[in-house]
Amino acid sequence: MMNSMNDGSEEFGANPFRSDSGGYVDVFAPDPSQQQQQQMQQPPIQQQQQMQQPPIQQQQQFQQQHPPIQQQQQLQQQQLPPVNPNMPAGLMAPLPQQQQPPQDMAAQEAPTSWWGKCMMCFTVDAYKVYFDIDADDIVKRIRGVFLHFYKPEYFRNNVMGAMKTDELKGPDLYGPFWITMTLIFFIGVTANMHNFVHRNDVDEFDYDINHLLHAASILISFAFVLPTILWITTKCCMGMQALQLVEWICLYGYSLVPYMPAVFLSTIPFGIVAWVTLGLATAASCLMVIRNVSPALLSSDTSGTGIGGQAKGPPTILIMLGCHIVFFLMLKYTFYHYIPATHTPNPTLAPTAAITTAPPSQ
Repeated sequence: MMNSMNDGSEEFGANPFRSDSGGYVDVFAPDPSQQQQQQMQQPPIQQQQQMQQPPIQQQQQFQQQHPPIQQQQQLQQQQLPPVNPNMPAGLMAPLPQQQQPPQDMAAQEAPTSWWGKCMMCFTVDAYKVYFDIDADDIVKRIRGVFLHFYKPEYFRNNVMGAMKTDELKGPDLYGPFWITMTLIFFIGVTANMHNFVHRNDVDEFDYDINHLLHAASILISFAFVLPTILWITTKCCMGMQALQLVEWICLYGYSLVPYMPAVFLSTIPFGIVAWVTLGLATAASCLMVIRNVSPALLSSDTSGTGIGGQAKGPPTILIMLGCHIVFFLMLKYTFYHYIPATHTPNPTLAPTAAITTAPPSQ
């Protein structure tokens, strides 16, 4: 039997469970070389504490860059506007009196005084919104006058719009101004053409510049002065909040569109043609204005509160109808009414008796 205690046996090698000193070795004891490596990797506790604590200057810089939470909250509270405590939770909004609108918003606000509103009428900014319209909108509105002049409130609600929206541009002043100026030149030209075709002698014709001046005074009065008077009368005198001034001017301006083809047809050298064409244009223009204005006037009219307890809307509509008839007669007799010139024959000279002289006596 082999002796297992033989340490020097070359066949099995040295006994690992026995030390050179003859005692037993603890296998589970840590290796001293590993302990030295761990000590070298871990710095001393004092060095760790010194590394964890930054210097005083670094702490001050860190505090300046990142202020404490309390200071941040105080800064946020100073920046936020005060809230209304009477409102429920979730709807806390700043107090309306303490809100300060921007300077641009405050500058755009309309003045509250009567004198400020009057002075606002002489600024360009007050009229910019009424000229924000393009050629397509003008063509659409002119087409709407010819196609829908007889429909109640169709032009005002579906073509023009009572106010500016995403679909409709609202009342404008560019269309009435452009139509009125164009019709003034049309009448000035066609009135002279009407006089020319009715002349028997070309040498007798003379171009009359006064037609242009008379047309300007009549059309401007009808398109701008008359609706302004009606607006003042219905709003200030009768207390009817029916239409705004811009709506009145816009409706009366676009109502002149039917007169454009009528004045050209009036140059035909037949007296009945001018009566028919101008009469049809006046009927279409009158229907276009009355059908768009009368519903608003009648709805805002408080019956029984006028003078004598009578309604004020129907008399206003009759006045508008009478103004159209007067306008028609002024156009006909001022520009398209030909009066033939009467030529008085030259007085014939009486025959003079021949003076006979006696022959000289011889």
